[in-house]
Amino acid sequence: MWKVVFSDLFERKLKFFRKKHENVLEALLENLRRTIEVLTVAKNPQDLVKYGKVRNEGNGLLAVDQRGAPRKLREARLYFFPDPNALTLHLITIGFKDTQPDDRKSSWDYIEGLKGVQ
Repeated sequence: MWKVVFSDLFERKLKFFRKKHENVLEALLENLRRTIEVLTVAKNPQDLVKYGKVRNEGNGLLAVDQRGAPRKLREARLYFFPDPNALTLHLITIGFKDTQPDDRKSSWDYIEGLKGVQ
């Protein structure tokens, strides 16, 4: 069974999205929920990209987007890192398309920090 861990950055972004962009957050969390269902049976977490709502952002970083929502929403990503050795799903950050470069950089730094701990 996978354990879910929130980064400090994720908790801050979650609070912001709950207040200002609830519809986008709901779509992201629904896609994350479905992704976790697939993750429980996937042999390799990187296989989640085949699922369709998951994007490979490089260096083990994955992201779900808002697609599939009942109406058109602003393009957003929820970034996460599945650690198959620890069976831990690290939820790292949430952002819009215009913050994508910074979000990916923050996420990659977070993953590097995890690798330094192991």
